[in-house]
Amino acid sequence: MAKKAEAPVEKLYVIPLRKAWLPTRRIMRSKKAVGTIKLFITRHTRSKDVRLSQQLNSFLWGHGAKKPPAKVTVKVSIDSEGVARARMPEELSMEEERKVILAKEKKPAAAAEAARAPGAEAPKPPEPAKPEESKP
Repeated sequence: MAKKAEAPVEKLYVIPLRKAWLPTRRIMRSKKAVGTIKLFITRHTRSKDVRLSQQLNSFLWGHGAKKPPAKVTVKVSIDSEGVARARMPEELSMEEERKVILAKEKKPAAAAEAARAPGAEAPKPPEPAKPEESKP
């Protein structure tokens, strides 16, 4: 039997951070939280290459270097190359983002082609707003 192409595996983790960053110096707390997330994902996915999304990184550094969140919920997907990508649960995956971008690019192109079609009417310009009359 031939092996089927495996779909990316996605898991949801709640990672506790307070015990990791509390004993460190205040200025290093957010950096320690980032390292803790990478270590946690490395242990749980057995992946050597861990990447954090920009939205997750900005969430960790949102209150500055001195006050990171106590815990964070992360969605981790592992691709076929063994790269673990961590992102916020409400954030779209890279494949979903590509689909959305391609759909947005196709809509204006289709509208432009319809406007160029022979026999198509030119769009009417919007009418100027009428000034309101004030009541004495």
